[in-house]
Amino acid sequence: MSDNLKKCSTCKEYKLATIQYFYRDKNRKDGFNARCKDCIKAYQQENHPKMLEAAYRWRDSNLDKAQEANEQWRQKRKEHIKEYRKNYNLKNPEKVKQARDNWRINNSARDKENRANWAKANPMKIAEMWHNRRSRLKFNGGTYTEKEWISLCTYYDFHCLSCLKKKPLTVDHVIPLSKGGVNVIENIQPLCKNCNSRKQNKMIDFRPLFFTRLQLELSGILL
Repeated sequence: MSDNLKKCSTCKEYKLATIQYFYRDKNRKDGFNARCKDCIKAYQQENHPKMLEAAYRWRDSNLDKAQEANEQWRQKRKEHIKEYRKNYNLKNPEKVKQARDNWRINNSARDKENRANWAKANPMKIAEMWHNRRSRLKFNGGTYTEKEWISLCTYYDFHCLSCLKKKPLTVDHVIPLSKGGVNVIENIQPLCKNCNSRKQNKMIDFRPLFFTRLQLELSGILL
């Protein structure tokens, strides 16, 4: 027979020695499995329950190897898995929500820990969510994003607009939400926690004179 033909060990038929007809097998001299794809698929269909049981037995006896193999598989197909999950979530929102709720109920301690860790790592996002929710409850309207807040702080070089010091900043509404202020970035100024507390619900806009005051302080004129 021609060199490019291979005889299947099961059906005894000669087929082209290519991946169209044979699975690869690096342990064999010619690089292909002894059985053709059709015979392997037929065997798998006939013996699916038996093969599945054997696979579970192997996994239970080789947990470390199974976990390592799964992790390698996920790493190789990271982008594919990400795209698949994205499409699945879009097509099955109710199933995804139900599965998420069930997981939280069955893993309440872990869920609480995950939420606490996320909140600790994302203080600005928490502040954004809190103010947006507060605005909705008061029917003031408006929202702002974490990106807008960071841009605003960057514009003022992360200074508190009241004491002119570089400190951890908090969101302050120039016109407080309690007095009808809208929860948009145009109504927000960055203040440190102490200055924000002192301002309380007063309507004080520190923005117009901030750079003038900062320049005077740097020059030693404003003490």
